[in-house]
Amino acid sequence: ADLYYWSTYHISEDELKANNVYAVSRLYINRERVMLSPTELVFGYLMEDKWKIYKPFADKDHKWLSNVPNIYMSGLQRVKNGCDNVVITKAKKDEMVLAKFLPYVVSVQNESEFCISKANIDFLQKTCRNVYVNFDSDEVGVQACKYYNQFGFKWINCPRGYKDTEGKMIKDFADLAKYKGLGAVIDHFKQKNVI
Repeated sequence: ADLYYWSTYHISEDELKANNVYAVSRLYINRERVMLSPTELVFGYLMEDKWKIYKPFADKDHKWLSNVPNIYMSGLQRVKNGCDNVVITKAKKDEMVLAKFLPYVVSVQNESEFCISKANIDFLQKTCRNVYVNFDSDEVGVQACKYYNQFGFKWINCPRGYKDTEGKMIKDFADLAKYKGLGAVIDHFKQKNVI
């Protein structure tokens, strides 16, 4: 079930291992065991020495548990001096999908004006020719993207108009890959001249 979930986003077991994403069977918070249903999907993202716990089918208030600092950027160590384009996306899942065809992708912990530290802004400005911010294509995501324009960052969001199988708007590239295929994601980045 764990691997099937990720496969719907075109993410393989090898990609999960390379990104330190693990299925969780036992969860402890402050040394106290949190009981999990044996059928509930729960994943742990190891980010240096901190954990972000993801329950994809939980309600909004219980989907995430984390002791990862708000300004931590996943994948930043892969960004090399002189890179043409780097994409900052809002989730590890989106990072793994976009990394299939983009050489430089990093992800932040949330969509906010405070998720990218001044030190990371400076590093990206000095290291990369173009920095693109990719948050959800809803109002919150778009406003957060616009905030980073002041640093010379461009923004690239999932195109509006795509719907999932329940008729809800697709807001991110991971869901676009799931419902419309990787080709739809790649085509969008080609149209925007990012690849």
